[in-house]
Amino acid sequence: MKLQKQRQLLDYYRLLENEVPQLRQYHEPFQPATETDVLQFHFTHYQGEPHPGAQKVVVTANVHELWKAAKLSSPQAKHKFLLLAGARWQPADLDVVQSLNSALEQGGDTLAKAYDTHSLGSIRIGCNRCPHETQNMKWCSDVLDKMIAEAQTGPSLMDVPLDIRPYIRSNARGGPVARASAADFPKEWL
Repeated sequence: MKLQKQRQLLDYYRLLENEVPQLRQYHEPFQPATETDVLQFHFTHYQGEPHPGAQKVVVTANVHELWKAAKLSSPQAKHKFLLLAGARWQPADLDVVQSLNSALEQGGDTLAKAYDTHSLGSIRIGCNRCPHETQNMKWCSDVLDKMIAEAQTGPSLMDVPLDIRPYIRSNARGGPVARASAADFPKEWL
């Protein structure tokens, strides 16, 4: 057993000595992401074993950065994009959605200011329908491209407010639950 471990270590040392210097020709200098690189793809790998969740891909993008890269400048296009995103849009806070709806009721300039001042969170699109990661990645990017194209064209949906129900449900799910105390029960029960 000990001899086998020593042989394995020697194999690794030989690899380090002989093979790693040959990898220098493939070295590329680090380049930070540009302003147009706004999509983040998340993959899950289970090392050494096949797993049904390994093909899932999730794309995440900051809403403001996505709008800047996709050239969504009008408040109508931004509003329609958030409507199309639905529950895929994860705002920073529930108050953001309510303030955007109140700005929508007030009119055009207030809505444009509200979109510029608020932190709007991110968009998450996930897929595990296809058998390969690359197919799922392509599907996610295609859906995002279709959402952007539809937001820029077609009828304006300025009379439709943003739906707050998905965010109420997600806020109700999380968080610690307060324990019941004697003050929570009726006095005649105690």
